[in-house]
Amino acid sequence: MAEDKLLQQKEALERMKGELARLNEAFDQAKKALGVEGDLPQAQDEEVPPALREALQKSVERAQEAGRSAVKEMQGQGASRPAGRARRGALSI
Repeated sequence: MAEDKLLQQKEALERMKGELARLNEAFDQAKKALGVEGDLPQAQDEEVPPALREALQKSVERAQEAGRSAVKEMQGQGASRPAGRARRGALSI
């Protein structure tokens, strides 16, 4: 049982590594198309307006949630709990 779980985790990790490599390649191509070499320049905190900072924080949170959902989906785990009795003594029809 534990070996099966470990094997599934290794397979999921390999899939995620492949997806990361694909995304990194797409990002590198986009940077090349824009003429950007090396790392993208970083803005100083003083230069970023508060509204833009808030929008960026919200987009980061949405991206993190989407990433967690994708991992759960890849692992075959839904966001809801497994089907079964809702509470002790309840019968399903």
